[in-house]
Amino acid sequence: MAQNVYDRPEFFTGYSQLGRSLHGLAGAAEWPAIRAMLPDLRDLRVLDLGCGFGWFARWARENGAAQVLGLDLSEKMIARARQETEDPSVEYQNRRPRASGSARSELRLRLQLARLPLHRRLRPVGANDP
Repeated sequence: MAQNVYDRPEFFTGYSQLGRSLHGLAGAAEWPAIRAMLPDLRDLRVLDLGCGFGWFARWARENGAAQVLGLDLSEKMIARARQETEDPSVEYQNRRPRASGSARSELRLRLQLARLPLHRRLRPVGANDP
């Protein structure tokens, strides 16, 4: 079972004060390196795992992604992401991805971005993947 400390009031309050929470992608030290690895997002469907406040999901749409699905275990993170996002092509769900890859197959994804607590992993999906 995945742990979710983000919905604990004291943790969420502290997390909300971090640079990445206040300033979004510009406040994340790793953002320039990740951005340099990203492909052209025009018309891609993107899965943002651990989407948090939705900063990357919104950025992806602003940079041409056709559709973005943000997943996060934290109800508080998802609520904040929904509050900050007005784009109907960005959807947020409070769940973990299923092992079967259903979120990926639902969107026929071409890019997945996964944020993990200590690092981020960019995984381009092959052009022939369903």
